[in-house]
Amino acid sequence: MISERVTRSTPQPNMDTQALPPPIAQPQSEALANNNVATGYVKVFKAKSGYVKGLGMRPSSSVRRTIVGSENNNEYVTHLEKKVGEQVEIIQEQGEKIQMQKELKQSRRN
Repeated sequence: MISERVTRSTPQPNMDTQALPPPIAQPQSEALANNNVATGYVKVFKAKSGYVKGLGMRPSSSVRRTIVGSENNNEYVTHLEKKVGEQVEIIQEQGEKIQMQKELKQSRRN
């Protein structure tokens, strides 16, 4: 037996047209649409846990950040300045090596 499947794209006059759902209202602004998306996200995935993959828990927004004590801050700044100085030296050495290679390559051509 072959069963026939009939699909109708428009309601026929004998169908109850009042049973159809009302059309979906479009958001009035993009901000409203974004808010609806955010609300839907929270409903589906729950509120953010605060865990950031690879970094661990993020600080609470209610916790005020304080400036590290000046003694620790000065030590850290000194440490960073030392690191920058070391990197500048390495870059200069690499530049000198590149220049020597260019000169060597130039002398081989002649």
